[in-house]
Amino acid sequence: MSAIKVLDAWRRGVTLEELNTRFPFMHYDELAQAYEGGDPVATQWHHILAEGDPFFPQSLLRKIHSNDRLRTLFPFLSHGTLRLARDHADRTAGEIWITPLQTGEHQVESTTPGEPKKIIEPFDQLIDAVIEFLDRP
Repeated sequence: MSAIKVLDAWRRGVTLEELNTRFPFMHYDELAQAYEGGDPVATQWHHILAEGDPFFPQSLLRKIHSNDRLRTLFPFLSHGTLRLARDHADRTAGEIWITPLQTGEHQVESTTPGEPKKIIEPFDQLIDAVIEFLDRP
């Protein structure tokens, strides 16, 4: 019965904080709060930079995050690939994937159909390759 009350309250627009106060068994994290606030991108970057990933170099994460334009994309790591979503609220808007290869190169690709994958060797050209994909519709 409590779950139904939570669902009803949530559908009526009760905030996460209010839900937690009224229903102490309800828990939420910082990212959920950021989604509720409308801008989870900075929070997600904070988590990824703090936690890292054993399959994705921290130095590469920091380099990507240091670019003003790339920092506006929603990042998430999966299977050793950094995925940068164009729109955090609409996954169909497309993503750009960056995968470090064992050869020291990086594969950059877009989820937009028909876009070729790029293999980037010099680390310095990686940001330019990602932005090139971003500039395409």
